[in-house]
Amino acid sequence: MKKLMTAACVMVAACAVAMAQGSTNDQSGAVNQNGSTNQTGSMDKTSGQTAQQSMMTGAVDDAHLTAMIKAVNEGEIKAGKLAEKKAKSKDVKSFARMMIKEHTQNNSEIAAVSKRIGLQPTENDQITSMKDDMKKDMEGLQGQSGDDFDKQYVDQMVTDHQKALDQLNKALQNNQGRNEQVDGLLKKTIQAVQKHLDHAQKLQAQLGGSSEGSNNRGGQQY
Repeated sequence: MKKLMTAACVMVAACAVAMAQGSTNDQSGAVNQNGSTNQTGSMDKTSGQTAQQSMMTGAVDDAHLTAMIKAVNEGEIKAGKLAEKKAKSKDVKSFARMMIKEHTQNNSEIAAVSKRIGLQPTENDQITSMKDDMKKDMEGLQGQSGDDFDKQYVDQMVTDHQKALDQLNKALQNNQGRNEQVDGLLKKTIQAVQKHLDHAQKLQAQLGGSSEGSNNRGGQQY
């Protein structure tokens, strides 16, 4: 009798272990179906789709956003320094000095915020392409002088600020867990870019220039 009871206990224990293993496997399968990472840590389809959707909607993380703003600032500072030397119109020279001053200040704010929160601005292919476009614009400006320089510089400022404003607004609308300080910097930058655009458009009308030609200089949406 004791042997029979012992055997029965062993069988019950074995069934319990089997049921527990089956339950664990079922739960694991359910998790995988819901799109979590598997045991090897590989990315699932849901995560990949989210990343693709972020790229399509203009979402950008803090590291790339700050790098993009920094690159725009540097491009406007270089163009402003050239215009300060070569521009014929006093109003254009004054605008160029404002570009140098305010974009330099914005870069300082980016550095300060990045240091406070331990952020490293990081460039990507889009930013590299943007910098290449700005380099080509600078080369085009260097070949101009007098009224032609003034018109081309102001046309370029209108186009560049329109592109920057478009991209910054997309980033603002698609906030993906952005740091509060970076978000504040983004909003402040948008206000400054809008102010610069309004000023550049007034100069453009004053000089009789047109952004039509500059809009076709590459079409890169920053």
